[in-house]
Amino acid sequence: MNIYEDYKNYSLDNAELINKLKSSNSKIMIMIEDVIKLLDYLALKVSDGANLSKEEDEIFDIGYGYYSNTIHSLSTYYNDYFNKDLFIFEYYVEIMIDIIYIDDILGYLDSIESKNTSSIIKLNNLSKELDDIMLKKSKLDKAYLTKIGYIIEECLPTKNDYQPAHIIFQMMCEELHL
Repeated sequence: MNIYEDYKNYSLDNAELINKLKSSNSKIMIMIEDVIKLLDYLALKVSDGANLSKEEDEIFDIGYGYYSNTIHSLSTYYNDYFNKDLFIFEYYVEIMIDIIYIDDILGYLDSIESKNTSSIIKLNNLSKELDDIMLKKSKLDKAYLTKIGYIIEECLPTKNDYQPAHIIFQMMCEELHL
């Protein structure tokens, strides 16, 4: 099995959750909808017999990694943390978006071999704290959600051209008119 078939199978295995999130207009879809569009587009090209360029192969590989990690996390939250309760899932959707964003930043910092251990430690601690909030189903307040945004903002790389993965995929989809 190749990576494109693996993607199709993984998507089929997780179609129920993705369809629930789509049909409920979940805000979490902003983090994966363009990734799915582009991965579907590239997988279809391959299944139609096209050979992808090296750049397209790399884009697919990166996108599939992001997609599978994100879906795995969302599935864990939905199934294990919230016992398939979409209402509770949606209550914590902002925190899930923050965790996905933090993971993306940490991946970027790792890829540039950042020595900014202070930011890495802060982001790892924040991610664990957010995960614990969902696991314990703690009550949220606006002030705390605002504080999360400030912590993430102060940890963003400043000297690099960091863009969140979902934004990069959004731009590629726009360029391809998907």
